[in-house]
Amino acid sequence: SSIPGAPRDGNIRNVKEEDVGLWAQMDFVAELGSVPVRGNFGVRYVETTTNSTGLVDGQSVTVERDYTDTLPSLNLAFDVSEDIVVRLGVAEVMARPPLGNLTPGGSLDSFNGPPFAYNAGNPGLDPYRATALDLSFEWYFAEEALVSLAYFNKDVDSFFLMGDSVIVPYSQSGLPASLPPASSPLATALASGADPDVEISQVTNGGNAKVDGWEVIYQQPFGSFADALDGFGFTGNYTHVNSDEIIGFSEDAYNATLWYENERLSARVSMAYRDAFVTRSPNSAGRDERGYDATTNVDFAMSYILTDNFELTFEAINLTDEYEYQIFDAADLVN
Repeated sequence: SSIPGAPRDGNIRNVKEEDVGLWAQMDFVAELGSVPVRGNFGVRYVETTTNSTGLVDGQSVTVERDYTDTLPSLNLAFDVSEDIVVRLGVAEVMARPPLGNLTPGGSLDSFNGPPFAYNAGNPGLDPYRATALDLSFEWYFAEEALVSLAYFNKDVDSFFLMGDSVIVPYSQSGLPASLPPASSPLATALASGADPDVEISQVTNGGNAKVDGWEVIYQQPFGSFADALDGFGFTGNYTHVNSDEIIGFSEDAYNATLWYENERLSARVSMAYRDAFVTRSPNSAGRDERGYDATTNVDFAMSYILTDNFELTFEAINLTDEYEYQIFDAADLVN
């Protein structure tokens, strides 16, 4: 209670983004030999302008940026037979960085250390840019029933990541000695003549990367098995993803849903599983990796139509009381 309040420079920021887009699309139906082909092709042109303001060494700094993207795409569906469809999609895609990462300023933790953490923004971040390829084989073997096998490949030209942190003495960080709040451990150390370490982290532009994988889908109503099962059904999928550079992916994930539906009542129990995944890569010393442990969640949802104008809904989430564990460092410590 004896520590006076002070502004946190890293949280004093303003980012404004303006996006303008123009697109054109043409649908078509044709034949390839005896195989009907339907699809579309088009192009999207987008302009992005950002204006980012933050505090650097206590001074307000504004950075303006603009960039453009031209994004063609093609989608094809081959009706091989009445029950089999082959789909192909190719597109140039982009995704802009989160606004919170674009501030030129930084946030200094003056109370936990050494090393004391300094997280800086980066107004020069490029968006995700990639060429996406999707290919699927779909078999509609019965009414409302499907078995599908899909392959996807994302050839990434640019992405953003948390780069390796750098630990330097405070005197070499470029930060003013007046930045830490008075009476904080860091300010006290500096006032006594010490030069404690500071760990500097910043989101940076990545280079080329690749994401690919495959997915299996199965869906079927149970009414075709027995009249007593009419209204019941199942849908599920399994996905496997490979990524050489980009983090945040679970290598394996699957979902399963058991449903019941009639004219008034709709109810479903769903289960979702995903592998452990990394949210922060290890530093140059092989430590400080962060992520989440594997999870399995079970949810329930239902709705009932009371009249033409009223519907009752109910939802229950995480029926098994699954915990989400944040894992820290190479030793898999619970964060």
